[in-house]
Amino acid sequence: MNGLAYEHYIDSPHLIFQGWHASLAHERLATEVEASHAANRPLDDVTVARLHWYPAFASDFMIAGKIPVPDCERILSDISSRFRALANHYDGLAPLLEAKLLEDPESAERLLRWLRFNGRAPFHPEEEYIKRLGEDPNRHYRLTPPAQRVSRDDLKGLSEKNATKSPGWAFMYVSCHSIATIEPEIRNVLLESEEYSYLTALVLRKRGIPVDIWQPLVTAITSHRWAFHVMRDIEAGSRLDQRTTQRLLRIVHTSPPWAVQLWESRGWRGTALTNAYGECSTLSVGHECTPELHSWFRMTKATTGTRVVAVAAR
Repeated sequence: MNGLAYEHYIDSPHLIFQGWHASLAHERLATEVEASHAANRPLDDVTVARLHWYPAFASDFMIAGKIPVPDCERILSDISSRFRALANHYDGLAPLLEAKLLEDPESAERLLRWLRFNGRAPFHPEEEYIKRLGEDPNRHYRLTPPAQRVSRDDLKGLSEKNATKSPGWAFMYVSCHSIATIEPEIRNVLLESEEYSYLTALVLRKRGIPVDIWQPLVTAITSHRWAFHVMRDIEAGSRLDQRTTQRLLRIVHTSPPWAVQLWESRGWRGTALTNAYGECSTLSVGHECTPELHSWFRMTKATTGTRVVAVAAR
């Protein structure tokens, strides 16, 4: 695996939002937005929370002026939702949304790559996007044309000088060196970023490095997104200790969208899926996407024969 160009991760779950139940959610949300707009009142908290998971759909109403700017900010409360809304209506929403995206190096990279791929004229000069990548040689490397990239040998030398400068440099160091352990100073820098903690653990696992060397990196992960990636890519067959595995799975299971993304990615069916669904239903009570969770499970049960348990009626 080329650690410098590793892109096998996702920024937002989507599998739970496929199927007839997503169309039904669109209809209900559209009704709420139109009613609030007609009454000249803000959206209620439940509608805002649900629209957060449908940012591209919500952006249609934003561009039409049917969602007030304060509600737009509430709906697009994280980098992922902002990017997906912006990608749906770039020219109209760039003045409102792009500045916030550029505060995050990963989003700055994703946005510039999207603009290049789609042949879109950027809202800012391209140099501005490059500047926002910060001290991350991996992102700079990926965005540099192949003919202009620094050689692997030069990167190896630079990573030795800058290994403790940023999580990106620490990961570059691990990628460029056949190490069997992680020095405490480098581990501490990696722990500043869940993205690079995950990627480093993945690299070392694929190299066959003993689990006790890299497990501390994933033990510290607390977000849905990166707990999902560990459970998808690293946990299976890696001999993570049971406490770490259960903790990461419980994190994923507090978010139905990420839970379904994991179950589908791992191909869980039968008893494994029924048990996971039961735990997720318990841990995510009150989550705005529980309707999609139950609809997805019923649909999956109907097509695969997975047994429905009593929790499906909650």
